[in-house]
Amino acid sequence: MLSHKQTPKGLELEGQLTPRIFCLHPLITDIALPGLDGRQLAQLARQYRPGLKVLFATGYAEGSLDEYSGNGIGIITKPFSISTLAHKVWDIISHE
Repeated sequence: MLSHKQTPKGLELEGQLTPRIFCLHPLITDIALPGLDGRQLAQLARQYRPGLKVLFATGYAEGSLDEYSGNGIGIITKPFSISTLAHKVWDIISHE
């Protein structure tokens, strides 16, 4: 697992992801990250694992980022409960 502290500029993220990418089921990330943002992280991860399911967490208003959802990608707004997280993860992993 990569933490937010491992994503600043200069990190060889490609080298960090390559050996581990096949263990990610799904990728859960915040959209707003320092340096490499969550969308960029998801694009990079999907280069190594096409079809990787992605769940973006955001503090923006619900519905404001709907253009990013679909095709194995979901959005969850913060704050959220563990139950809501579980449902969102189930939604993205159970739909092809």
